[in-house]
Amino acid sequence: MVRLHRLSAYIGLVLTGAVVLAPAALCATQDSRIGVTSAVLPQAQGEAPDGTTKVLRIGVDVVADQRVTTNSGGKVQLVFVDGSALTIGPNSDVVLDEFVYDPQTKEGNLSFAATKGVFRLVGGSLSKKNPVKIKFPTATMGIRGGIAMVQAGSSVTGIFIYGEEMTMTSGGQTQTVGRPGFQINVPASGGPPSDPVPATTDQLGNTLEQLEANPQAQQQETGGGQQAGGPAPEGSEGGGNPNVNDEDVAETQLSELSSGTEPAPTGPAAPPATRQTPQELTVTPSQQAPLELMTATPESTETPVQAGGTSSAQGCTGLCLDGFVGRSKRGTSTATGTNDATAGDNLALSEITIGDGKFKTTATTGNYELFFPVTSGTFSVGGTNGPANSTYGSITSGTVRLTSDREFVVYELEGASRILAFAGVPTSTFPTSGISAFDFGRDFPRASDIPFMDNIATSDHGDGFIYWGQSSTSVLPAFGGGTILVKGMGSSQTSLWSTIYGRVRPDGSGRHIQATLRSQGLYAAASPARLFFGGLASSDVSGGTDFFGGTSPDYFVLESATVNDADVIQSRGISKMTQTATSTIHGNGAAFVSSNSLTSATRTAGQHTTSGFASGVVLRFDSDSVNASAVLRNRNNIPTDVRITTDADQSVVSANFRLDDIANGDDYNLLFGEATQGGRSAFINDRVFFAGESASSSTITGRVLASAAKLGLTTSAVLQHDGFLPTGVSFCSCQHLNWGIFGANFDLVGGSSEQIHLATWVQGDLTNIASFPSSGTAQYKGHVIASIVNQGNQYLAAGGISLDVAFSSGSYQLTGVQMNNLDGTNFTSTVGAAGNFTLNRYNSTTAGLTIQGNKTGTGTVTALVAGAFFGSGTGAPPETGGTVTLSGTNYKGGGTYAAAKQ
Repeated sequence: MVRLHRLSAYIGLVLTGAVVLAPAALCATQDSRIGVTSAVLPQAQGEAPDGTTKVLRIGVDVVADQRVTTNSGGKVQLVFVDGSALTIGPNSDVVLDEFVYDPQTKEGNLSFAATKGVFRLVGGSLSKKNPVKIKFPTATMGIRGGIAMVQAGSSVTGIFIYGEEMTMTSGGQTQTVGRPGFQINVPASGGPPSDPVPATTDQLGNTLEQLEANPQAQQQETGGGQQAGGPAPEGSEGGGNPNVNDEDVAETQLSELSSGTEPAPTGPAAPPATRQTPQELTVTPSQQAPLELMTATPESTETPVQAGGTSSAQGCTGLCLDGFVGRSKRGTSTATGTNDATAGDNLALSEITIGDGKFKTTATTGNYELFFPVTSGTFSVGGTNGPANSTYGSITSGTVRLTSDREFVVYELEGASRILAFAGVPTSTFPTSGISAFDFGRDFPRASDIPFMDNIATSDHGDGFIYWGQSSTSVLPAFGGGTILVKGMGSSQTSLWSTIYGRVRPDGSGRHIQATLRSQGLYAAASPARLFFGGLASSDVSGGTDFFGGTSPDYFVLESATVNDADVIQSRGISKMTQTATSTIHGNGAAFVSSNSLTSATRTAGQHTTSGFASGVVLRFDSDSVNASAVLRNRNNIPTDVRITTDADQSVVSANFRLDDIANGDDYNLLFGEATQGGRSAFINDRVFFAGESASSSTITGRVLASAAKLGLTTSAVLQHDGFLPTGVSFCSCQHLNWGIFGANFDLVGGSSEQIHLATWVQGDLTNIASFPSSGTAQYKGHVIASIVNQGNQYLAAGGISLDVAFSSGSYQLTGVQMNNLDGTNFTSTVGAAGNFTLNRYNSTTAGLTIQGNKTGTGTVTALVAGAFFGSGTGAPPETGGTVTLSGTNYKGGGTYAAAKQ
């Protein structure tokens, strides 16, 4: 069984192991030839549009409408003239459905129609602008600028490997995933696709195994293979790749594909090589390139003698890892967590040895003897995987996870109390540049899937990022993370947001994390959100060790503690605040290095200020009761009211949101982050950043704050959702706009308070008015997300939006605006004077366009749409974004939209 030790290593092999054809050398012919067979294992058969069939061989042309079938041992790879590649596994049936390609503009379409099988799709030039698609009877998978694998039988499962995004459409609904290693499933019934969830290592490995060549099996099946110069008859059952002679090659596109331009380099520079002639491209079975574009290292079954340091243990058998250091934490209550201030519940583990299949420690303050796995993975503790004893007494159940590099281990143990124990090899060297991404684990002692908050069930516990900086600067590495989680719709919805920001600071020869948490959770639609805030720090196990992973900082554990610059504990615990009470909780979250495509997003140099829009709902409380609510949006309805500035030199974010209560005119001046490195924000790149409240106080007209407001802001990069997007709605694939959420909590003099939960913002570079066209039309499509208060219930709603625009000299007209399925309601506009707008220096509408919908149980709901255009280029601006404010009987809402030109 081939197993993928790390997705990052897996992706790296994808890029370096691919058969690369220089795009400039790929020229579409005037006949039906659109690609070439680059690798084959028996039996793969091609059926041309005229019904003739032949066994595919390396170098055989691929033509439009060709059908390819494989049996239980057949595998084939097809490379197309735009650089796209399709690998077809055993027992598959696929037709080359559509191929349109202009090599000059790199535009066109590529799609396949398949009934069954396993496939890997690598998008070429075409996928940069239009998704390459595989259509199945019950679903359609699309890939943009990347790589995906899909397996289709009674159900269809797509796994996103790398790139911009993968979509899965079925039952009139589309799900999108942009996170490597996540999968989307369509059931056998052909219903709506599932939400993206992580693919297991076994799924990745099993799918990959079906796409790999097995030379030994091939040789056995073909009786040792054909010798050079002894081709098997075409169509024979002997299998393998018969010798391809000069005449065969001359009849294919291989000479055309490799002429005129040398292949583009994909790795370190190599000495010049003589370009091959078509005759030199002749391939025999013993010379043929492997079918597999991607390879993975099989997981070792051998037990290493040492890892992570020199073993000083004498006489141990099996795995000896006394170079490990660690800590254990006990939680006696899932409500409060581990109570880290109690020494007996927070133990540094020393003198750890692993021998005879047991994890042992003889620390003076605590002893453990636990099952220890020799192979990496997650295993149950107890039963045959025993013994399981600790200083806290017997353990009745639990799990242990050993990372693939065998340098970090985490125990989640349950008995009379809940125990989190972790240990690993201390990190000896740290990066000076680049970005590391991490996946958080659950907060086991508190029985919460979201660290440092109360539980909302999810399999994605949040993300973390470290920008290590550039070696030429002295700026401390930025650390940020968190999550946005929305589950369900309407009054049954639960939601939360969590933003973490701070710095990685020096700590002797090591490093430690000093960070801040701001978060809110809405656990019932009719109740106020709970506020969680306080300091976070990486857990110091002993001797200044906070990071694990030998030569790379791949693992750490965050704990609820405030530390000073020298990593000295100042206080412990996170404050959990409701409208009536405040308590302290003690959370923990292990972080594991991961592969995340967001780490490759652009990081604009220097300071970069974007403008845009923000909107949401503010609730006003007396004690624990809501006494009023109001919709907030841009104060002057112009994009310069809402500005975000990122500073790549300091790795910081600052923002100023000037908003109005549209009913009463109250001004809200919300200040986020900082302009210098003060630990109140973390800028990772243009798509990933986090911020809390500024040191300068936010204000509300006519209110006196009892204490500084608690604010949080993050990008949609950490959004996860379950049952939130309605049928037919997907998020905008915007290139010039960024969007995210913000929240705030204000305690007022006199005991009342105000709260903003999951309001939204959208930002970008405004289109220069001088570049607006003087004529023509354009259509924009995207999404709307709005915070709603309906009959006293607060929730987030999403919908689709379509805007039709007609441009004229010095002005433009919205000739039609539609919103579909926003909170179960469709909104339409009527063309009239209200849709005419004159361009001003802000590139925005000077008045909103009113549209209406009829919501079940509410009646007529009016929506006011106002926005601006973003991005540069010729012709109509590429994207638009703005606000949508909603009003009806006992119904109100405020949100933002983002849409791209079609």
